[in-house]
Amino acid sequence: MIDVASRQRGHVSLDTRPWASVEEFDSARATLDAWRGKRCLKTMTDWRSLDEAIQLGLIRSRLRAEGKATLNVREGMPASDLLRRAFLRAYAHEDLGLTRTYSYPALADRSGVSD
Repeated sequence: MIDVASRQRGHVSLDTRPWASVEEFDSARATLDAWRGKRCLKTMTDWRSLDEAIQLGLIRSRLRAEGKATLNVREGMPASDLLRRAFLRAYAHEDLGLTRTYSYPALADRSGVSD
């Protein structure tokens, strides 16, 4: 944030660097266009929200390009739900050093999930 004396308030100020590829730019631009349909970039909280959305979009684009599955993320989804779903996917595929020892119903009972 920088102070804008004529407006008597702070203003978000960013430095830029080029995108690694046109595809990354296109993904980030699509995310920005969707994000700003309901928001406005005025505060650092706004910036963090936008940056998180862009980074998640870039990850999803890379995974799709590699033919890998992505998590279905929806607007307003709490981070805890995203983390829970990521864990369950890793657990089901025995990724990240996880070993599947519970059935799906038993795991849901132990985690308190009742979808």
